[in-house]
Amino acid sequence: KDGVLAAVAPYTAEFFAGCLVMPNNPAVVDAATMRAYREDVEEALGPGCLPLMTIMMTEQTTPDTIREAKKAGAVGCKLYPKGVTSHAHKGIPRAWLTEMHPNLCEVLRAIEAEDMVLNIHAELPDERPQAREKLFIPVLEKFTKIVQPRMVIEHMSTAAMVNWVALQAAKGMRVAGSIAPQHLKH
Repeated sequence: KDGVLAAVAPYTAEFFAGCLVMPNNPAVVDAATMRAYREDVEEALGPGCLPLMTIMMTEQTTPDTIREAKKAGAVGCKLYPKGVTSHAHKGIPRAWLTEMHPNLCEVLRAIEAEDMVLNIHAELPDERPQAREKLFIPVLEKFTKIVQPRMVIEHMSTAAMVNWVALQAAKGMRVAGSIAPQHLKH
């Protein structure tokens, strides 16, 4: 069992009716791993707090993976670029993002078709940490020329990203963002 989950879940359940579960350690990458992890999460939360499950996009993710995860109850898919955060070694390579790899495009189309949320850790790998988020904006521009799924830019920490999200939302795109105050400190 996951010690962090056991430590955090009671506090989550005490204050919230639901929680978005986006694990990358261990990586929850398909319907089967999501079902197994959801059982652990439900047990740790107890009754009264609904876990909203997601899967992690990897190079092995296919449109069928997305459809099966949706059928199993996933509400979203998390895109972690490879190497930009802890435990993101199974994430999406930079070249797939900057070149819009055909497999990535197919998965994005499936996410849109299944009306799942695309949760994005929006940082471009192999760049200075302070520049990674701003440099991810052109990747988002490429995404939105291909598909327009519901998107959440996770833990925005630059004015550039906040402005991009606000501008796209004003244009009618289904996009939002979250801010993690602890990220602004660094």
